[in-house]
Amino acid sequence: MSPTGNEWLATGGAYWVIAIQTLITIVFSVYISFQIGKQYRAENDGCLLAIANLLLTLFGAGAGYFIAPFPIFLLTSLIGAVLFPTVWTLLYLRRLRRDR
Repeated sequence: MSPTGNEWLATGGAYWVIAIQTLITIVFSVYISFQIGKQYRAENDGCLLAIANLLLTLFGAGAGYFIAPFPIFLLTSLIGAVLFPTVWTLLYLRRLRRDR
C-alpha cells in the first residue's frame, strides 16, 4: 500500500524534497554566477563564484537540516541552501564592482 497524505514525508519523502530543492538552488546559483562572470567580463571569477555557490548551497542545506526537527528541517534546509550562496554572491559582486 502506498503512503498517503503526510505519511510520504515521514517515509523518506522529506529527503527527496531536500534533494530536489537543493538541486534547483544549485542550478540557479551556478547559472547566476556564470552570468555575473559574463557581465563583468571576468569568466574566471564567475567560475570561482559558481564553485563556491555549489559548495555553499550544499553546506547551507546540510546546516539547515541539522538545526530543526522533522518537518521544520525542510524549511530550514531551504533557507540555508538559498541564504548561504546569496550572501556570498552579494559580497563577491560588491568586490567585482569595486575592482572595475
